[in-house]
Amino acid sequence: MNRKLNVNKFRNNTFLLPLDILELTNHFIGLKFCIATLNDMNHLKNIYFRSVGDLLQE
Repeated sequence: MNRKLNVNKFRNNTFLLPLDILELTNHFIGLKFCIATLNDMNHLKNIYFRSVGDLLQE
């Protein structure tokens, strides 16, 4: 999360701080007004769907 929000990258804590909540809110507002970008790591275009032929070969 720190990497995505460009917050102090060297923090090793595993709990949320008030700064984290503010940065998340800022990011969500940016998404609403098309200023921020989505992470498309889990987008369907990035997933390989196996065809029936691939499944039959196994």
